[in-house]
Amino acid sequence: MTPTSSTRSETRSRPEADDGVRERAAPAGLRAINQRATWYDLVHEYLDQRWERTPGNTRRTLAGAFATVTPALVQPGKTFAEPRVLRRALYSWAFSKNAWAREPDEEWRSALGWIKRNSLPVGALADADVPRRALDALGRKLDDKVASAKTARRKRSAFSEVLSTAVEKSYFAQNPLHGIDWSPPQINEEVDPASVPNPT
Repeated sequence: MTPTSSTRSETRSRPEADDGVRERAAPAGLRAINQRATWYDLVHEYLDQRWERTPGNTRRTLAGAFATVTPALVQPGKTFAEPRVLRRALYSWAFSKNAWAREPDEEWRSALGWIKRNSLPVGALADADVPRRALDALGRKLDDKVASAKTARRKRSAFSEVLSTAVEKSYFAQNPLHGIDWSPPQINEEVDPASVPNPT
């Protein structure tokens, strides 16, 4: 029996419907890459949505955490020539919503342009080696000295929170930090007797 034209039309349309199902079922990380959203974009969106209900001290904690990890989440081999300028631009302008109403300082503009161009796609954080770079950054100060464990843990918590919101937005199936073995840095806090004032 020869298929009718309507039957042939339905047969041809089925692969398209199947493709649609496969697209909806695609891994969340793949969708993030396809959307071309960057880590920098994700943090901006996170801060924009939560800023008004976030206390001042917490705002500073978030800005400090994101200013620490963001320079580590860039295209491989990329490093900004003036890391202190970049850190200050991120902390004081990019990750402070109160500053967005005004233009960034002149010396910050090239740093901000650089980070926007080189920030990794959100989906890249599905590779465990990428968030580990950010965790390593949490353990060091800008002068490359070891950061305190308390500070590192606080910043990791902020980092994880953003990644959890990325799960809610279907960028990932689960938080990329899950399964990554990480411990805060250990500092040998020996006290120099000469630096301790005489109690008498």
